[in-house]
Amino acid sequence: MFFYLSKIFAFLVSPFSWIVFFLLLGIFAKDARRKKRSLITSVVLLLFFSNSFILDEFTHAWEIEVVKYGKEKPHDIGIVLGGGVTYDAISKRVKYGYNMQRYTDAIDLYKRGIIKKILVSSGSGSMVYDWKEADWIQKMYVQFGVAQEDIWVENRSRNTAENAHFSKQMLDSLNFQGTAYLITSATHMRRSIACFSKAGIKADPYSVNKMTGKRLFYPDHLFLPNPYVLAKWDNLIHEWIGCIAYKLTGKM
Repeated sequence: MFFYLSKIFAFLVSPFSWIVFFLLLGIFAKDARRKKRSLITSVVLLLFFSNSFILDEFTHAWEIEVVKYGKEKPHDIGIVLGGGVTYDAISKRVKYGYNMQRYTDAIDLYKRGIIKKILVSSGSGSMVYDWKEADWIQKMYVQFGVAQEDIWVENRSRNTAENAHFSKQMLDSLNFQGTAYLITSATHMRRSIACFSKAGIKADPYSVNKMTGKRLFYPDHLFLPNPYVLAKWDNLIHEWIGCIAYKLTGKM
């Protein structure tokens, strides 16, 4: 139930949904005062949530910093959290999304000898089909030269809390006592570390997919609306709401 409610709630808290709601309210409102207020609210929300600089400031404060290249410490395992890899049933091909860096950085750490094994934690995050992301990533890792015996697969999880829960079960079943890197997106790291700590897994953060970099003060970045920023807000707000929901339900 929590899984399905989270999908519905993600739509409701999306800035784009708010903008459309107030726009429609302004269009169809019969009261002139309400119409004006709703349309102004829609425009203000659009300008706020499409501003690159504003998003960057919020993201800077939230993201967990990345480990600089060459400064990584050796760990026994890298736990990679899935997300963003989907299966197209029509073309029967796999599509890789924004979060693919989680998987490629794990390969890099493995190839450089910084981690000895990789645990891929990802089941199906879809409400429509039951395609297991971790199973596909395991095949991809083997093709890229990762030894089969060095890949552990947890393919039951559908969210971050289940990532932690089922990963803990697997590590306990294998009597794992070593050190671990937790590999996930910089915006997702706060919730992930908290969930894994709650589950009893002590791991060091290895952030990837950092949305922000050096602060920019160019006029276009400061003032011009950017439609792509709306999608990034969805990701950030999703994490905020996720942390609140997980805290209230005891998952972190």
